[in-house]
Amino acid sequence: MTQYETPEKAPQAVSRLGLYLPTGLLLLLAVGWSVFWFFVSKKTDEAISGWMASEKASGRTWECAGKEIGGYPFRIELECASIKFSSAQMKADLGTFRAVTQIYSPKLILADVSGPLQINSAGVQNIFSWSNMRVSLRFNGALERLSMNIADVQGGEVADTALVSAKMMELHLRTDTGRPSEDKAIDVVMNVNDLRASGLDTLIGNTDAATLNLSGTITQALGLRVGNWQAGLEHWRAPVSYTHLRAHETPEH
Repeated sequence: MTQYETPEKAPQAVSRLGLYLPTGLLLLLAVGWSVFWFFVSKKTDEAISGWMASEKASGRTWECAGKEIGGYPFRIELECASIKFSSAQMKADLGTFRAVTQIYSPKLILADVSGPLQINSAGVQNIFSWSNMRVSLRFNGALERLSMNIADVQGGEVADTALVSAKMMELHLRTDTGRPSEDKAIDVVMNVNDLRASGLDTLIGNTDAATLNLSGTITQALGLRVGNWQAGLEHWRAPVSYTHLRAHETPEH
């Protein structure tokens, strides 16, 4: 009996090793991935906090109320219950903001933004609302492309009356890599459907909804950092630059 005991135990030991080894490797992989995800999420939080500190030093304050970072195990998600912005020239309040990127593809960020957006500048308040807004940003070292799709837009609301409204608005901005870098050029495409604007109605003499298609290239636009939008426009206008825009408005019957 003794000479048969050893051959019987060896296959049993090998069989147990083959059973536990894959489980142990999967457990080790899960622990390693979890450590990596928490490391990336912490770095993301630090980058956001660092950017906010840099903006505050430049006179622009951002607040992300109820900030949460999640998305484990394959995504990094940032959620703000609301966003507040303030500077010497302007104050703004925005609804819920949710941004997400795949942890293995961090160059693409998708965001959903809830309204309304309230802007107070020079004692004047403007309100913008929408039913759905999706923002897409693609980076390649710097911002390479930005796209916005906004449904049921209403703006400049006064006593529940929108001065401007549109069924759908699309905006696409892309760095123009085909032009010399000193041009700092951005390609712009904007499409607006069912556009209604009280000022425009007065100008053209009818109240029909319109379709607006705008495309072109704006130079000297990249890297613009100026304290307020009026000064920004003046700073952008000053250089001798090429700006080409085409607008087409078609009343809908």
